[in-house]
Amino acid sequence: MRIIDFFDNGARIYPDNLAFVDDNSQYSYQEAQQLSHYIASAIKGNGYNAGTRIGVLSPNCCEAFVTLLGLFRSEAVWLPINPRNALESNISLLDRFDGELLFYHSSYEKEALEIKATTHSIKEIVCINTNCDETVLATWVEHYKQPFEGTDENPNGLFALFPTGGTTGEPKGVMLTHKNIETFLSNFWAHFSYQDNDAHLVVAPMTHTAGILGCAHFARGGTNYIMAAVDPEGILKVIEKFAITHFFIPPTVLYMMLALPNVRDYDYSSLKHLIVGAAPTSLEKLKHAIDVFGPVLTEAFGQTEAPASITAKAPWDYLDKDGNIIESRLQSIGRPCVFNTVKF
Repeated sequence: MRIIDFFDNGARIYPDNLAFVDDNSQYSYQEAQQLSHYIASAIKGNGYNAGTRIGVLSPNCCEAFVTLLGLFRSEAVWLPINPRNALESNISLLDRFDGELLFYHSSYEKEALEIKATTHSIKEIVCINTNCDETVLATWVEHYKQPFEGTDENPNGLFALFPTGGTTGEPKGVMLTHKNIETFLSNFWAHFSYQDNDAHLVVAPMTHTAGILGCAHFARGGTNYIMAAVDPEGILKVIEKFAITHFFIPPTVLYMMLALPNVRDYDYSSLKHLIVGAAPTSLEKLKHAIDVFGPVLTEAFGQTEAPASITAKAPWDYLDKDGNIIESRLQSIGRPCVFNTVKF
């Protein structure tokens, strides 16, 4: 199944559940589903066929997530454009990966205009919110407010071109299929606890792991609470306010949270999985985090080519029957994920 199929399952069963919430807006599953159909129809109606490579340049926000749903529904290929990258890097990525259409948030209008003027492949830019001078999404979809009729699922169809880290030259584009992403999500569902109506916090850039992990909650009607930028104490407040159950952060953000003098002043009882990844976490910091947040620290290890789930370590993997930490397990990379074959 594709991400959009999981979303549609959630929209069918939980139409009134909130799918996305940020400081400025919110969308129910039904509202986001309808708008994603309009966006997909507009993508096709404006001449972009299945397989067209499309980027979204935006901070974390509801509009960006809904636009992504429209992109997925249209059977286009996602080009994850991290707004924290240097502009020259994003221009190079869009050109080398043959990006044709760029959706952008008004806070990046200057960058979007330069991308349009500089790249050879981008044909059009569309602003996803209202505070901009160029074509606005609401106007762009106006004549295409109709259900999008897609084709049958192709598990081996291209879902996204994810850029690598670029440690040995310019970033390469990793061709991830719908089956790759389905396996990624299936491994998380198999190893960790996902239930109906969970509350997921998106605070790391949604262009990568945090965004995909937000999609893991679609089929069960979970809500994605979205922060535009990393704010260590703001994260603690959101966990308590919205009873967050899951979120992903890199170790650097975990360390900043643990360093706050009032880190123990908030209620973390709702947490099921505080997922730390993208870099190794020190054993002492893991133990400190378990002491502060409870036995919810969770890790998964992978790479862009095998996204995020080669091995996994859930809380119950490093605790004994009395709830004590098994240190040798805590400092390990976990166990091979059940939908992988790992060569020893």
